[in-house]
Amino acid sequence: MPILTFRLMGPVELTGPADMRLTPRRMRARGALAVIGTARSMRITRARLQDLLFNERNPEQGNASLRQVLREIRINLGSNRDALLTGPGRAGLDSAMRARPDRSVPSLRSNLICRIWFWERPSRPARMRWF
Repeated sequence: MPILTFRLMGPVELTGPADMRLTPRRMRARGALAVIGTARSMRITRARLQDLLFNERNPEQGNASLRQVLREIRINLGSNRDALLTGPGRAGLDSAMRARPDRSVPSLRSNLICRIWFWERPSRPARMRWF
């Protein structure tokens, strides 16, 4: 089973075997990877991810957009697409296929996410609890 390297220090970067670049091109897909990468055990609920990425859209459109973002990540993973775990109500990365070279990343979790999601509006109740 190949190991994927996920870097959060600096630009979000996902590389596969032989340093093959697997990072998605779109910013929201990279943002989704950053959120998944900083989540506890690299898993997050789809509702939370949808709220962070598509809070300005109605729920149906936000859900469809989230599916497209997850599809883009899965396409970029290519033959390693099993590393992205999705299911009813959740999304994450498979623990058997990931490596975190920088062990300091979890301690930067809250600071990193606050800076990544600059377009959030702090008016929604879920976001108020989060900060």
